[in-house]
Amino acid sequence: MDYPPIQLEELPPLQPRLPVLFSDESRLKTIPYESETQSLPGIQASGELAGEARVVEGYRVQVYGGKDQAAARKIELQIRERYGVAIYLVYEAPQYKVRVGDFIDRNQAVNFGKTLKEGGYMDAWIVRSLVPVGR
Repeated sequence: MDYPPIQLEELPPLQPRLPVLFSDESRLKTIPYESETQSLPGIQASGELAGEARVVEGYRVQVYGGKDQAAARKIELQIRERYGVAIYLVYEAPQYKVRVGDFIDRNQAVNFGKTLKEGGYMDAWIVRSLVPVGR
């Protein structure tokens, strides 16, 4: 039996996906990104960004990385109450990550990391991340 040749359709190229933080409903969302600097309409990160936000590559301080969502949420609340800074709970399978701050300058992130370590978060370390600017 002869079968007709298979016609392959040209598919659009895959785009990398950027994890977006948990919204108030605790649902993980992702958004595509194409470069290190861009405008992203309607991003919702912990309910703080609205409209159009510009993001650039910057730094955050990560204070937790593990599989325990309850532990991540507890740390998130503690830091939010104690320091009053931007804090992000991100899920990148299989880990929940708690990241703090939106720093363009690495030295600012390092200094805040020292503050967190002095406050008892001894495992704090600096990570590269896309951070919002101009809000």
